[in-house]
Amino acid sequence: MGNFVAGLAHPVSGADHILAMVAVGLWGAVAGGRALWAWPAAFVAMVVAGFASAILGMRLATYATGFSLATAALHILGLGAGLTLVRSARESLLRTTGGGVALGGLALIATSA
Repeated sequence: MGNFVAGLAHPVSGADHILAMVAVGLWGAVAGGRALWAWPAAFVAMVVAGFASAILGMRLATYATGFSLATAALHILGLGAGLTLVRSARESLLRTTGGGVALGGLALIATSA
């Protein structure tokens, strides 16, 4: 398995993870209401469920705790950025940020081929 620190480091060790998780936070901020907490929480819950199913029959290790906390932190980063942009009426900057996430994803696809 791995330890807590390895789990904490995993989500922030790759651009693909960072882009996806920050994007969920940005998306939740744009949607507003319950999406502010429900979408990131659902994502983290599914990370834990996926991890649990991968180790079916075994108790969750400290790695999963670190992984889940780092995932949640990236969502909070995206929520904070999104809320700041939404509250400052900087919709064009928010759209540009979303476009940047999309371009980052395309760049990851292009470099992995």
